[in-house]
Amino acid sequence: MAIYTLKSPWSIAAAIIFIFCNSQVIAQIPGQGPANNTLPLRPWNITRLNTGSPSGRPASFPYSAIYATITDPNYISLGPTNFVEAIFPPSTVDCTIKWNTYFEEPYNMVVPCTGSQSNGKWSMEVLKSTNTSEDWNPPSPTRNFRLRFRLEEAVVMNEGRVVTLVYAGEGIFSVGLNLDFVCGGSGVCSSGLKARRPGGDGDRSVAITQELVETRVRCINGTC
Repeated sequence: MAIYTLKSPWSIAAAIIFIFCNSQVIAQIPGQGPANNTLPLRPWNITRLNTGSPSGRPASFPYSAIYATITDPNYISLGPTNFVEAIFPPSTVDCTIKWNTYFEEPYNMVVPCTGSQSNGKWSMEVLKSTNTSEDWNPPSPTRNFRLRFRLEEAVVMNEGRVVTLVYAGEGIFSVGLNLDFVCGGSGVCSSGLKARRPGGDGDRSVAITQELVETRVRCINGTC
């Protein structure tokens, strides 16, 4: 068990304490009691992931791309305020990254993700794969790669305190593991999430285990 305590220039009563035990999270807002977050966090889900790479033929475009849709199914309550309950609701966003196949590598590029079903700030980062066990499938940004996702959520509490939580999680995406890969006669290649059952039926989503990596408490007017 680890206890994270944020101490601020104001009194210790203005700290937020997060207690983690077996992926359980309890958020306590000073003077308002514990938030209703004693259930384990549910993993994020990648519900769509596709990659594409160009043919290299004359008059073709040189860009490769990764397209992903990620969902956070959690409903996180930070407790009541003087108005309504402060919550971080579930969210879903789309993430896209493109790069020039012949002159760029997307590794360590960070792009924002957008969607109408999110009040927070999502981002996606492409990382080189650590899955190097198969000689036929070396690290590649379209066939064997890692993605790191980051979600920052913030809410205004009583007395002008702005509470910010930052979560992060990553996963490996690789042909044969959870991706299917195909190249057409034109030379254009693409990949997508692999069905869990033979024949292409069933759930294709990939779970991403996230963790809280940063907490912040700041005051709108400098003191609170």
